[in-house]
Amino acid sequence: MRLVASTVMRTTPEAVFAFFDNMAENYRRWHPDHVLFRWEGAGGLREGVRFYFEERIAGKLLKKRVRFTRIVPGRLIEFALTNPLFRLVLPSIAFAIEPAEGGVRVTQTIRIRTGPVGAWLNRREFAAVQQHMNEEGENLKRILEGGAG
Repeated sequence: MRLVASTVMRTTPEAVFAFFDNMAENYRRWHPDHVLFRWEGAGGLREGVRFYFEERIAGKLLKKRVRFTRIVPGRLIEFALTNPLFRLVLPSIAFAIEPAEGGVRVTQTIRIRTGPVGAWLNRREFAAVQQHMNEEGENLKRILEGGAG
């Protein structure tokens, strides 16, 4: 199963990358339910870099420790949970940046391995995650189009 949110915005791939590269400064203003972000060791958009973040979704505080698994400058930011057991259920989260008329399309994709029964049992949680993703896309658009990235 995949949760996908896509937003077209008048900005450049470089501005999107700069926003994510400065996530320690940008995380809390990106979404009101974002609680904490910190690099673990040296930060920045490079494969292998680890970070920790907390966010509230559907009233639950979620804590995630992840590492970048694939970085393609100006095109792709992908990361995965560091815990191998959790990674079996949630193998990756990615932000793809593609050219679009007048700017770029930023598409966030969360891959989830749950099966149809798990998807049905967790449908409310997945709906809340989808809403959060949609809001992140709109907030990113507002921030980057406003020139404050």
